[in-house]
Amino acid sequence: MNKATFRRLAYLFKKSGQETPIIVYDVDDVLWGLLENIALAGGLNPAFCTAVFRIRENWLLSRSEQEYIIETFSDAKIFRDIKFYPEAANILRPEELGAKVVINSNSFNAEIGELKINQLLQAIPNLESENIQINILDYQHANHKPLSEKTTILIDDSPYNVATSPALMNLMPENIYWTHNPKSKEIVQHQPVTWLPNLGAINDFVYTAVGYMMSPSYSLN
Repeated sequence: MNKATFRRLAYLFKKSGQETPIIVYDVDDVLWGLLENIALAGGLNPAFCTAVFRIRENWLLSRSEQEYIIETFSDAKIFRDIKFYPEAANILRPEELGAKVVINSNSFNAEIGELKINQLLQAIPNLESENIQINILDYQHANHKPLSEKTTILIDDSPYNVATSPALMNLMPENIYWTHNPKSKEIVQHQPVTWLPNLGAINDFVYTAVGYMMSPSYSLN
């Protein structure tokens, strides 16, 4: 990544007047492959299922396949044994430099929310429950995520969440095609967005960015 990107982020952070960078991680399709697991459980092609963010608009899926995926989003069974990416265990590393890392995830019922919380606390060393925000939404209203205006970096797979994000920088994983297909790029075109290959690359970007932000050499004075 170009050093100019990190220098600009550091400048914007200092200019905001904040003292602590706030890093917000999504869960589904960021810390683990929800759609991939749904696809495999239903005998579907994961590449087809992750082609378009809005399942109803995914022309690669039949109507019955779309219904299966949407129904499974609300089925707690798929969340009872979350297989987090190995790199999820390292997301708190920027706190060593002075950042605050929080998790913000939409869920379609309270049972799923509790399953996520319990497994996140087990999977991520030193994560505290007060730094996990679960938003209970129904599928029709899932294209929104409440975020703090102080968010410094948002990591999310949803182009709709990124489109309304107040973050200084938004990071999206490239390993899911819907994050960077033409429609998604159009949705987020007015936002600062960087696409990175996977969670490991995202974690490295965040750690480096926070290092620049917290460096006394990047002062406005």
